[in-house]
Amino acid sequence: PHHPRGDFKLLDGRVAPGAGGRLTYSGIGLYHPRLFHGQAPGKRPLAPLLRASARRKRLSGEFFAGRWHDIGARDRLEALREALSQAELS
Repeated sequence: PHHPRGDFKLLDGRVAPGAGGRLTYSGIGLYHPRLFHGQAPGKRPLAPLLRASARRKRLSGEFFAGRWHDIGARDRLEALREALSQAELS
């Protein structure tokens, strides 16, 4: 629910930019060192690099149909913990 418009489309195993039918990137990946060539050391946003790779058709992906939660922020982690705790009591 935090990102309903998604990040990318997935077409025949390739990640593609563009609107419509987009999925949310889970943050799990295997990256070739060339992806980061020319980047200054330190914390850098990954999204622009992934978008550029997708435009060049150099980015593959897989659809995960299982249960997944974005817990990238403390409040979302706490919400998930609460939900799981309540499920255990049911």
